[in-house]
Amino acid sequence: MTGPQPTPRPVTLASVHWNWGSAYAIGYQHDQWIAARRDANGTLVAATLTELEAAIQADYRTAPVSCVFDPPGTPNDDPPSDDESFLLTALREAFPSWAINYGTGRQPWTAQTRKTTISQPTAVLLCAALVLADRRARRTNGPGPGPGPGPGLPPGDT
Repeated sequence: MTGPQPTPRPVTLASVHWNWGSAYAIGYQHDQWIAARRDANGTLVAATLTELEAAIQADYRTAPVSCVFDPPGTPNDDPPSDDESFLLTALREAFPSWAINYGTGRQPWTAQTRKTTISQPTAVLLCAALVLADRRARRTNGPGPGPGPGPGLPPGDT
């Protein structure tokens, strides 16, 4: 005879960050939970945190995330190439309310405001993400400077 089974703990943002935050950047954007591998080798998307944690576990079992990397937003030690400098300057001019850092090799390109961080493997994808984030902010806040609450936070966390 078995006794009552313990109730599993609910999956929370804090628990997912605690268990997986060193390997995945976790956020909420466009009504979806997103986990970007910190080694810039992929992104996982799910409708719920429970689904996202299951996807992270499956992804990590298949291809563990290396911990030899700088976290997103860390300036790179290598100076940017001429092409990277051009792209970096163009992105900074096009999106002045974002702090933008370039990525080299396996490091992602990142853009950051006070409340939001966007990380993408290439400058082109970062540009597309910034356009979408600014478009969403304008739709939410009306036209005006700055990204507003923007993506990256679930509803109610702005």
